[in-house]
Amino acid sequence: MNADRYTYRVTWSSADGEHVGLCAEFPSLSWLAKSPDEALQGIRRLVAEATADMEASGELLPMYRDRRQSPDEGLFERVGVRYEVALDILGAIIAHWAAVTAAERDKPTPEASIITEAERARAELRVLRDALDPRDSQQIEAVIARYAPIARALYNG
Repeated sequence: MNADRYTYRVTWSSADGEHVGLCAEFPSLSWLAKSPDEALQGIRRLVAEATADMEASGELLPMYRDRRQSPDEGLFERVGVRYEVALDILGAIIAHWAAVTAAERDKPTPEASIITEAERARAELRVLRDALDPRDSQQIEAVIARYAPIARALYNG
């Protein structure tokens, strides 16, 4: 399969201080870089390598989102949009915990329990994000219902 057909985006990660390249069909993959162009190139290379490895081992590849589909399918399907919302919500909370970890480590005397708890929370959310099925509307809605209020509270202060 041609990895160029997948859905890519680049966003800024304040927790990492770099641009991060993402692929919607491979939510567990990301690429950090100093510039948006480098982040996009990096995630595209990483996805190409991952798909080559998956094909070589006989694994099924995620289907890419065909932009020519009718408005009620694929990228603009309600489930697809809600999936992106769920990923953004989880990403925002993961970024929050990364910032908590970084701030604590920057203290003259870091509190190990705070770092441990923040890292545990990040790991738990990453597992949830990576397991999120873009076709499972019930799972997507459950994630949004549970985590959107948390994200709102974190960023509305």
